[in-house]
Amino acid sequence: MIKNNSQLNNEEGFSIIEVLVALLVLVGFMLGTLQAMVFSALILVRTQEKAEVLNWIEEDLEIVKYHGLVLDKNEIDVMGNVVGYDMLVCNNSSYGTELSNELDIIATYPNTISIAGKDYRIYRQKNPVGNTLEIEYTVAYHTTHPRYNSSDSYSLTTPPTDSNTNFITSLSTTEMPNAALKCP
Repeated sequence: MIKNNSQLNNEEGFSIIEVLVALLVLVGFMLGTLQAMVFSALILVRTQEKAEVLNWIEEDLEIVKYHGLVLDKNEIDVMGNVVGYDMLVCNNSSYGTELSNELDIIATYPNTISIAGKDYRIYRQKNPVGNTLEIEYTVAYHTTHPRYNSSDSYSLTTPPTDSNTNFITSLSTTEMPNAALKCP
């Protein structure tokens, strides 16, 4: 039996418009996914960079702690009293200043460090307060770093603020030398 033309035109299927809309939706979904993957890769790289810089700061803090540990120049007499050369330091509660002076001898800041072939500028600001030493580290991209933004440059002697695009991270801590714990 032969079908007439009216029956052939009523067959079901997708029109060209439906196929194009489906392709546009699929492409939109794929582009959104690709953009999310690129963004996550960027975040991963910045997080790794920040972790590497914080590891360097932790290493430097270990050096600071070591110098706070060996700063003790006091002697203890048989009665357990602090005597000797640094009794004046104890009485003036100035072990923070002593530790700051000791750290100035071993390293100057700002300092340039290289991690994985990329340069960073590290600032270590110290503020002695009595027997403690407040330390703030600030890290920024060095002028030779690929991500350095020259239109948002900063002074080489003053650390950039967190609103500067070259700013990476900062860390604040307080160190108390062990010798200060022996003061009456």
